[in-house]
Amino acid sequence: MTMLKVGEFSQLARVSVRTLHYYDEINLFKPRHIDRESDYRFYDLEQLPALNRIIALKELGFSLKQIQGLLGDALSPDDLREMLSHKQAELKRQLEQRALQLAHVETRIRQIELEGQVSPYEVLLKSAPKKTVLSKRIVVPSIADMPELRCPTYQAVYDHLADCDVNPQAPEFVIYHNLEYCEIDIDMEMVVEIDPADAIRLNPTEELEIATLPAAETVASVIHHGRHWDVGLALTALYRWIVTSPYQADGPYSEIHLYGRELDQTDETMSGASLVMEFQVPLRRAP
Repeated sequence: MTMLKVGEFSQLARVSVRTLHYYDEINLFKPRHIDRESDYRFYDLEQLPALNRIIALKELGFSLKQIQGLLGDALSPDDLREMLSHKQAELKRQLEQRALQLAHVETRIRQIELEGQVSPYEVLLKSAPKKTVLSKRIVVPSIADMPELRCPTYQAVYDHLADCDVNPQAPEFVIYHNLEYCEIDIDMEMVVEIDPADAIRLNPTEELEIATLPAAETVASVIHHGRHWDVGLALTALYRWIVTSPYQADGPYSEIHLYGRELDQTDETMSGASLVMEFQVPLRRAP
């Protein structure tokens, strides 16, 4: 048995002496031995795993009183590992949400900086041909859930195409069916165009739909170069142009991935300046 003074054990455990004294006072974690003459506390190396459990549970958000109860229930290493894994996932999600909030703030700052200046985006008018597509439509609970749900949705579409030996014919795109800006319940459809002759080889399901999108005589189009989170700048420029034109929107907008498959991108490329996307809004003449 290796006995350590409280200061030595504090260094080893990365826990302050004051905290160790307090844990002793509340009978949460007691020293192995207290010298009657000097009142020095001594700890044993074998006590370190128990202290690590206490610290881990505290970082999970449990109160010291709750920790006493959990330790009394003889929490196993597997139980603790599972609890820590859940906490790790929760913290990762919180970090993603914070990063998303930061990106939106940066976009708003850039929008303010561009006020009164000539827009860096050029809006073009063109037509859009009829398309045969395979798609999956989902409702995303919130913007923060986008990274978690977008790629699996596209994966389902591409997996079905691969199973049926059908090749995509054009860049994938997303249709946002909400006709107003939404941060919750975002109705979006992940779409891949196919050769019309291949449609008969596919097996539609309740989730995967084969459809023919009609041609659009006139669409407003804008190209965005840059981070995925900055697309709001392009959309603002696009809709600002529309409201000052002799046209009005005639349906939801589409986000076309000229950079390739979203599935193949990394967090670094999605947040980098090399992404190229096109946004299209179908138009009709304003009355």
